[in-house]
Amino acid sequence: RLSSLEQEAQRAQKGNEVVAYAKKYLGGRYVFGGNNLNTGVDCSGFVQQIMKHFGVSMARSSREQYRTNGVKVKEAEIMPGDLVYYGNGGTVNHAAIYIGNDQIIHANTESTGIIISDLHYGKPIIGIKRVLK
Repeated sequence: RLSSLEQEAQRAQKGNEVVAYAKKYLGGRYVFGGNNLNTGVDCSGFVQQIMKHFGVSMARSSREQYRTNGVKVKEAEIMPGDLVYYGNGGTVNHAAIYIGNDQIIHANTESTGIIISDLHYGKPIIGIKRVLK
C-alpha cells in the first residue's frame, strides 16, 4: 500500500497531467451542449471529456457533476486537476478545471472559447470538487 504522502504525490502528478492535457485545447470552440473536444464543448462537456481521458466518468451537466462527482475540497486545499463550480444563488451553472497559481481553464463563452482565467474571475464559486484519486 502507498503511504498517504505517496498517494498525495501521485494525485499531484495526475493533476498536472490533467492540466497539461486540458491546455492542448486552449483556443478551442465553445459550443452550447457540445461535448467533442475537437469540434466544440460547453463548460461541463469540457470537464467531462478531459476527465474521461483519465478514466474518470462525469455527469453531463455542471449542476449534476457538482451534485454527484468527487469529494468537496476547501479552497485553501485546492490542487491542479480539481474542479471548480460557479453559479448564482447557490445554483451551479459553470464548471472549470483548476490549473494552479489561482487560475482555471474552462470553456467560457462562444466569443472566447476555451481560455485560462483567474480563479475568481467574476462568478461566485459554489464549491470545489476533487475527482482524481
